[in-house]
Amino acid sequence: MRDLADRRHFEPRAYDLVLTCGYEKDGIRRSFGFDMTTSKMPSGVSRQAISHTGWSGQTIVADPGTGFYGVVLTARKSMEHGKCRQAREKLLSLICN
Repeated sequence: MRDLADRRHFEPRAYDLVLTCGYEKDGIRRSFGFDMTTSKMPSGVSRQAISHTGWSGQTIVADPGTGFYGVVLTARKSMEHGKCRQAREKLLSLICN
């Protein structure tokens, strides 16, 4: 994840696709393959942050604007998806701040 800031392993346009908002409508922001929606981000990250949540219990956040990078891996067994995602977001907010 640190490579998103260093930009050493891929062509510059690959990083631009991942880190640039290419879609924005009704508060939803997306880059190529990542969510950039502010309301779904942990507190303390910039508008440059990207995230991806998984159905089975993972969340990754990379913020080249602040230098924060975090991964939370959980096993989703009984919690509903929304509650599990919110718990991972809260944990990342605690770590980020």
